[in-house]
Amino acid sequence: MIRVLEGEVEVLGVHEVVIHVQGVGYLVKMPLHEVAQMAVLPGDSVNHSTVSGLSRARINIFTAMRENSIELYGFLDSLGLKLFQLIIKVSGVGPKIGMAVLSTLSYTELVNAIENEDVKVLSKVPGIGKKSAARIVLELRDKVEKVVGHMPGLEHGDNAFDDAKSALLELGYKEATVEKVLRSLKDEMVEANEVELVRAALQRL
Repeated sequence: MIRVLEGEVEVLGVHEVVIHVQGVGYLVKMPLHEVAQMAVLPGDSVNHSTVSGLSRARINIFTAMRENSIELYGFLDSLGLKLFQLIIKVSGVGPKIGMAVLSTLSYTELVNAIENEDVKVLSKVPGIGKKSAARIVLELRDKVEKVVGHMPGLEHGDNAFDDAKSALLELGYKEATVEKVLRSLKDEMVEANEVELVRAALQRL
């Protein structure tokens, strides 16, 4: 079973990369914000089906075995992997939903939502309704702190916009274009975190 891959990373899209290890390319699904960290795509705009540059990374891997296929899910740090493994233990939550959770919420938001039994926050994730969110809280509220420890609250506001700007610049967009899009989001997404801002900006770029 593959646990760690290290090599040159080719960004295919906002959720997928190929990591090249000794002549073999492994397709890995990753959270949106982690893919953005690794992107090295110069130019005026980004075509998510192609790549113009490579970066090097060490990726923690979860291997999902299916009857007819093997899927790899990757994380730049062990915390992401631990949270993913925790989430997919919940009844009715598979790797696809687990990845959606970690692409929609920051790690801090996820842990705090579970600890505070905040079903509303968890329900923001595509594919998760109130019943599923309540189940995640019920099954993980006594486990999450033991796995990841206490995490401080996430800072919102200008820090989130700055982080979103950095992520979008790493994806290859021009600074002036990024700033214009983020300004258009400020009034409607005052309390948004970095992940939410990046997702919204990509829809307008």
